Amino acid sequence: MYNIGVAISATSSQGLSDVHGFHAVSQSSAATTYLLYYSLRSLSHIDQQLLKRLFWLLFAAAKSGDMFGRLTVGFEAIHNNWELLRPSCLSDNELDPAETGNNPTPWHGDDTSYVPGLNSLSDLFMVWHQARVSPPALNQAVGLRNSMDNVQRIIDNLPPELRWRGGLSRHGTVNEGHNAQIANIFITSFHLRSNLVQKYGTRDEIVSEHQRIVDDLLEILYHLPQCVFNANGSSVVPKVRDIGAVYLEHHMIADNPNRDEAKEKMEMILRKLNDLDCWSGLTLTGRWDSGAARSPASLSGVHLASK
Repeated sequence: MYNIGVAISATSSQGLSDVHGFHAVSQSSAATTYLLYYSLRSLSHIDQQLLKRLFWLLFAAAKSGDMFGRLTVGFEAIHNNWELLRPSCLSDNELDPAETGNNPTPWHGDDTSYVPGLNSLSDLFMVWHQARVSPPALNQAVGLRNSMDNVQRIIDNLPPELRWRGGLSRHGTVNEGHNAQIANIFITSFHLRSNLVQKYGTRDEIVSEHQRIVDDLLEILYHLPQCVFNANGSSVVPKVRDIGAVYLEHHMIADNPNRDEAKEKMEMILRKLNDLDCWSGLTLTGRWDSGAARSPASLSGVHLASK
């Protein structure tokens, strides 16, 4: 009844820009909305929890597509009781002990809940949703600052196992599943900050904020192992590319006194994209050619697609 696999596969690779993916997500969204509004109370506890998880996966897909300027499915109502729709932080064993007990291939999710990561990711996308549906603030700078503060508050209040500590010791229960969620949550937060400041900020704010975003992004990209990003598939690649495109546009200019530093950071982003990019037919070749003029949209033969 709730085909989470369809929702995930439909939003990977080409994502909602593909007509078949858009159609699949549209159908899933319509069915999910109907069940939430008209059948939730009649469902078993297990089905209620699975339905709520599916809702937030679809919500994330819609908001992520919206940040890329793609056609998306606006299935959520502004008057939704968001707390009612929030799934409980249950592991598979807590949700359905009978099912996990008969599972011939147990996994770490049987006893570890990854729903806190889903809820934190949902909170981030909710910041974008509220910024889009709320009436324009009388002072746009105040509205931007409130949104940015909300993003930071979500990051500051992550569960211990999802907090980024750089090279410091980690929480004792952290595993590779949590690391994969850390990469997704933090890179999504960087992309959200990038989009918020582009939409509501001044040019000076865009420049200064993207300096901080790129510094934070490089910290994550170069301190988490490759397998963590592989677990996220291609979902982080367009976000990194999008951030890099804005940084390139605003920092690689002739009158920038820190142009050499910006060039070095841009090269670091490209080298990591070369490792991360798993899309068929898309490759990154070469390095920054200091003797050749480059347009803001391309670097070493690679198109960094901006919105």
